[in-house]
Amino acid sequence: GNVGEVKFWGHEFSVNSNNLIGEFKRSTNFNIAFSDNRVLALSSLSDRLYTGVGNARTITQVGGRIGQFWGLVQEGVYVNETDFNNSPKHINSQVGTIKFRDINNDGVIRYGDEEGDRTVIGNPFPKFVFGLTNNFSFKAFDLSIVAAGSYGNDIARMMDQGTANLDGVFNVLKEVKDRWRSEDNPGAGKYGKTTGSTGDDRDQFHSRYIQDGSFLSIKNITLGYRIPTAKLKFVKGLRAYVSVQQVLVLTNYGGTNPEISTDNNGNAPSSLAQGLDFSAYPVPRTFTFGLNVNL
Repeated sequence: GNVGEVKFWGHEFSVNSNNLIGEFKRSTNFNIAFSDNRVLALSSLSDRLYTGVGNARTITQVGGRIGQFWGLVQEGVYVNETDFNNSPKHINSQVGTIKFRDINNDGVIRYGDEEGDRTVIGNPFPKFVFGLTNNFSFKAFDLSIVAAGSYGNDIARMMDQGTANLDGVFNVLKEVKDRWRSEDNPGAGKYGKTTGSTGDDRDQFHSRYIQDGSFLSIKNITLGYRIPTAKLKFVKGLRAYVSVQQVLVLTNYGGTNPEISTDNNGNAPSSLAQGLDFSAYPVPRTFTFGLNVNL
C-alpha cells in the first residue's frame, strides 16, 4: 500500500548581475539550493526500511532521513594478540583482520541489522547544490564558462568490493599494499591480512566504503566569434565556436565520477538507495567545433 509520511523542505536562491557593461561585457548567474527531508511515519508493521543485497546498505527510519548509509564502523585492524584479546570481536575475527566498533556495547561484534552493530555511517544527500555561469563578450568574441557542484554528500564506493578484495588473487587498489602483514608491520590500519577470514573486508558494508562526494566541476567552456557578413548577400549571421565539456572536476572522491547515478545493475537508483557507486562510467571530456548560420 501507499503508506508512510515524509517531509521535504528547502530554499533556493539565484543572483543575476551585469558586472561590466560597454564594449567589454560580463554577466553572472549564480544559484544555490538547500534541501533536507525527514521520515515522519512508515507502516504499522515497522518503523524502518532496509535496502541492500546480502546485508543492508541503507536505512529509511522514522525520525531520520531517507536512505541513510547503514553499516559497520571500522576501527582499524587487530594489530596484535593483545589488541585482539582486549577488543570486541566477531567469530570470524583474527589478529590482522579488520576491527569493527561495538555499537551496542555487548562485548561482541554482530552483523545483524536491528540488533547488531550497524549504524548510520553516511548521508547521500548534499547539504546544497550550486551552479555558476559567467558570460563575457568583447567586440565579435563571446565566452561562456559554466560550473556546477554539490557539497556535503557521501558516496559509497561499492567498486571496492572488487578492487579491495583480499580473499584471493585479484587486481586491487594500490593502497592495499599498506595492509596488515604482521604484528611488526601492521600497515596503515585500513586493510587487513590476506591469509584468511578476509571476506569481511569485502562482504560487510562498513565505513571504509564511505567517501566525501562533494565536487566542483567546470561543466562547459565555449568561445565564439561572429564572422563579418556584410559581403555575404544571403547570410545574416555567422558564428564559429569551440566548446569543451567536462573541463575539470575538483573532488576528494576516489571513484571515477562523483555524479554517480546508477546501481549495481546499471539502472537508475531507487529513492531509498542513493549514492551507491558500482563503478559508474566517468563523464567524458568532449571537444566540439561548430558553425552557426543565420539565413
